[in-house]
Amino acid sequence: QIVINFGLLALPMSLRDMKTYLWFAWIISFWAALECFLVGIVMTLGQIDQITVYILDFISDDICSNIQGLLETILGPQDGQCLAVKGYLEPAAPLLFIGVGLQLIVSVVSIQTAEAV
Repeated sequence: QIVINFGLLALPMSLRDMKTYLWFAWIISFWAALECFLVGIVMTLGQIDQITVYILDFISDDICSNIQGLLETILGPQDGQCLAVKGYLEPAAPLLFIGVGLQLIVSVVSIQTAEAV
């Protein structure tokens, strides 16, 4: 999408070519779902443990959930789990948010500039 946005600003075009290129850039911007992907990752971090237990129970025919109490009795509450997954963001994760924000701003500004021409 960055290449498309750069082309909107840098390439000399006729009005008809610019409208076609702008339409193409508009369609491409809908497919640039980086923002949706980022929101999906953040939302998944909070639910990854529940999702994993659900998938494990589905695959194992609820064996893990059925022996959970027995494992906690024998091993204790900390170690008595079939599967424990904890989601977290790395320390450099704010760079991802900043990058998505900048990409969104550049896309909007370049498309509005091309429409104004």
